[in-house]
Formats: sequence, structure tokens, C-alpha cells
Amino acid sequence: MRQAGFLAGAGIYALLNNIQRLEKDHDNALALAQGLSEIKSVHINMKTVQTNMVFADINADIPTLYKFLKQRKIVIDTNNHLRLVTHLDISKEDVNYIIQAFRDFF
Repeated sequence: MRQAGFLAGAGIYALLNNIQRLEKDHDNALALAQGLSEIKSVHINMKTVQTNMVFADINADIPTLYKFLKQRKIVIDTNNHLRLVTHLDISKEDVNYIIQAFRDFF
């Protein structure tokens, strides 16, 4: 693996500088999962929301949803099983914006 040192450096930096802020990412993921799970066509197993990742199964025409969300600067994959990830650049306001965008679509 040529990139192992590069990835290890990023991991070491994260361990030294970002451990405490990971709690915010986890809280944002939980809020995202809770908000999206209130939408009938979005199915989330809340037991799987343990980190900063939310897995959702979407019962909708995904190309139409993709275009709708892209107009709102939200980019998703083009299949019915989504992995949504919160991170350093995602705020609580961003989470609320995403939830509202999904609600507007459905």
C-alpha cells in the first residue's frame, strides 16, 4: 500500500486533535437518523446508528430524489440504499437542512 503512511498520518492527527469532537458527529448522525426515520418512505434501523454513519433504505424514485436534492446542494448516491455520514464539516444546521429537504420531497 503506497498510501499507508499518508492514511496513518491522517489517523494520528485525528486521534490527537479530534477525538472530543467526534461526539458531535455521532450526535448529528443520531439527529439525522431520527429526523429521517419520521418520513414514511425512509427506513432506518435505529439500532445501527452507533457512530457517524446512517444507513437508510429509500422507497422512492431515486433519480428524481437525486435531482431534487442536488438542486439544494445535497448529493446522494443513485441507489435505494444510502449511507449518510456526518463529519467535521457537517453542522447541526446542516443536519436540519437535510432533514427538511427530504421532508419537502416526500
